[in-house]
Amino acid sequence: MANLLKETIEELQKAGTTLDDVAAIQVNHRRISPDRFRRLADVDYDAGYGLQMVLPNLVIVLKDGTWLERGEYDGSEWWNHVAPPKVIEAIDDTVDTLFIDDFDYFNNKVLREFGKEVK
Repeated sequence: MANLLKETIEELQKAGTTLDDVAAIQVNHRRISPDRFRRLADVDYDAGYGLQMVLPNLVIVLKDGTWLERGEYDGSEWWNHVAPPKVIEAIDDTVDTLFIDDFDYFNNKVLREFGKEVK
């Protein structure tokens, strides 16, 4: 069993933050107060495989511009700490494709899986 409040506090600690560093908590296109979140989140739930229990659109926005969003696979759920991508300053227009298979990715992947050397 997991507890959503404890799980959230632990994830915030991993990010070096606390609930005091929260800018906004949003769910179902509505914003709730941290106090309301604490009351609603202090619930034990089954975070294992099966059914997803926590609303998937629950987002915690931090004052540093990062946020926590729910991750889920086959009912197993967790928090993901997401940061905006770093903007690369220099432009490099030598990039010649935006498609994976242009690198023969899939053929090379199959060869690697069978222990073949990819040139």
